[in-house]
Amino acid sequence: MVRKSNFKYILLMATGIILLFLAFSGALLAATGGEVKFIVGQKNYTIDGKVYAMDAETFIENSRTYVPVRYLAEALGASVEWEEATKMVTLTKEGVAVKLVIDQKAITVNGKIQDMDVAPLIKANRTYLPGRYVAEAFGCQVSWDEKTRAVSVFKTKPEEGSKESEGYYKELGDKQFGLGNYKEAIAYYSKAIELNPNYAKAYNNRGGAYLGLGQYDKGIADYNKAIELDPKYAEAYYNQAYAYSKLGQTERAISDLKKVLEIDPNYGDAKKGLKELGVPGY
Repeated sequence: MVRKSNFKYILLMATGIILLFLAFSGALLAATGGEVKFIVGQKNYTIDGKVYAMDAETFIENSRTYVPVRYLAEALGASVEWEEATKMVTLTKEGVAVKLVIDQKAITVNGKIQDMDVAPLIKANRTYLPGRYVAEAFGCQVSWDEKTRAVSVFKTKPEEGSKESEGYYKELGDKQFGLGNYKEAIAYYSKAIELNPNYAKAYNNRGGAYLGLGQYDKGIADYNKAIELDPKYAEAYYNQAYAYSKLGQTERAISDLKKVLEIDPNYGDAKKGLKELGVPGY
């Protein structure tokens, strides 16, 4: 019944230097975190303005900008692995695993397959990846600056104490929750709560992550706190009812579901839950 708010580095040289294919357009995006910049025609890149050398050159072909993934990986603290037998590239960072296969228009993020409009390819003994999808999978922002012919990747992290910080970490938690990474989600939600102890939504969502780990008592404690902060929080009551039902505490589950309907008489999932629990009239 719970509603879900629904790159050490290893580089194998069997196919040459792995390069990242970035295809971006549009204005430069604002960012509050580190910026990694690659400029077309140059064998160097910058991290927050500091210059680092590369052994490959950024270039454009068919309106696409190609950037060496090795250096992007180093800049972002990620790992890259190449599997020759399957022609698969795997990038990992902080619990997120991204897999792409040569000539296949699909990207797999923590086991979940998503379609792409371009495919990874091998050219001149180089492997290229569709960078926009890869960057977004790791929570980065990417932009193309036509004037400077530069592609920038932003490690999106807010300044500590900024008014948006708690929302930023809540959103990171939501993303990890959606990927089934419940421990990572809990860490992000906890950071949001640390920044804003009255953030009812973060408590509610962290409760769901605890439920995903089977820690129902901790989930209930978070739902209780969310309800304390917002007594009309129907979703928190609903999720708490689910936790109680999993613990076999049917009467408490029924009580919470009825409370949901007091707050929102059109909450269909609450009615369905009462019916599943055998309550007459539903």
